[in-house]
Amino acid sequence: GSIRHSLGRCMKADEPIPTSNLVELTSQLAVEGEVDPITGLAGDRVWIFRGALDPYVQKPVADALQEYYEALVDPANVARVELDRAGHTFPSARTDAKACDVTEAPFVGNCDYDGATILLTHLYGPMNAGRKPAEGELAEFDQTPYARASGSGGLADKGLVFVPRECRGGDGPKCRLHVVFHGCKQGASLVGREFVLGSGYLEAAAANRVVLLFPQVEASYQPLNPMGCWDWWGYEGEDFAVQSGAQVKAVRMMIGDLLGEPRG
Repeated sequence: GSIRHSLGRCMKADEPIPTSNLVELTSQLAVEGEVDPITGLAGDRVWIFRGALDPYVQKPVADALQEYYEALVDPANVARVELDRAGHTFPSARTDAKACDVTEAPFVGNCDYDGATILLTHLYGPMNAGRKPAEGELAEFDQTPYARASGSGGLADKGLVFVPRECRGGDGPKCRLHVVFHGCKQGASLVGREFVLGSGYLEAAAANRVVLLFPQVEASYQPLNPMGCWDWWGYEGEDFAVQSGAQVKAVRMMIGDLLGEPRG
């Protein structure tokens, strides 16, 4: 709920991050029913990446994030990658991307490191190497009903979903669903489809029967979000980090519709 903390403690680590307090708060929120029971996290898998040359997010922030998750998740399931040649970027193996140490939009770097496949492998198990071209359909969908239903003023009008060719129709094994949240200055309102097309996610998903949801937020001054960030400090309300938060509700409804869950 503090823009000062979001730009300082949460990125620059100019003050210590009270990890134990955050773990305690998470537990309390679960007791109060604001988030799901924390016991559900125990078997989850977490992949943390940071570029060692990142000028924005300092190493103590990633250290605190790892400490937080290892208090809630089996530490054996937490993977931490710190790439020495990477800036503030999503690591890819694309030779047409910006240099790995460059920190600028669309924040996808040629790091000779297929981050999308590697993180999906850690989360879900062995993956096939990404295939080019990414065979499937990348389609826009209308986010305005989700914005209205959740009360979010920050969502863009359109989101994106990628459905691999092998996931269309009801034949064959079921496909996974993975939600990809873009970073600040990385959404379609600022970089078009450069992140979606350049990150390597589509190729990895097409080769491994993974449907990708790319929800989008808009860069705007009303609410105060000029860099087009997802709400990680409370610009849409104090409940941004719990189930009643507007953006959390909106994305959960998108997931439910993709899974065919009944509303209500």
